[in-house]
Amino acid sequence: MLLDAFSLNAVDYLLKPFSFERFKAAVEKLKETDEVKHLSIRADYKLHKINFNDIQLIEGLDDYIQIHLKDSTKITARSSMKVFLKTFQERFCACSSFFYCSGE
Repeated sequence: MLLDAFSLNAVDYLLKPFSFERFKAAVEKLKETDEVKHLSIRADYKLHKINFNDIQLIEGLDDYIQIHLKDSTKITARSSMKVFLKTFQERFCACSSFFYCSGE
């Protein structure tokens, strides 16, 4: 489990039982981390960690989204554009009704 936490870039790892002071320290560590700069999305039976700066545009395809990266690769994930934009609306702007471009 600990190795899984590192592969997921966990901020901290709490092992039960833990004290309230240890919990507070973990929360403070989380508060000190920078703004999220990547998107973690499951596609093709694996977890993709995509830097927001690498995203060229996102295309809505019914119940799927296709993420077009600047290096011309595409990642297709099962998620509706509506659900995706609820989380990342401030990072992307509408280019059309099906395409969203990076706001940066």
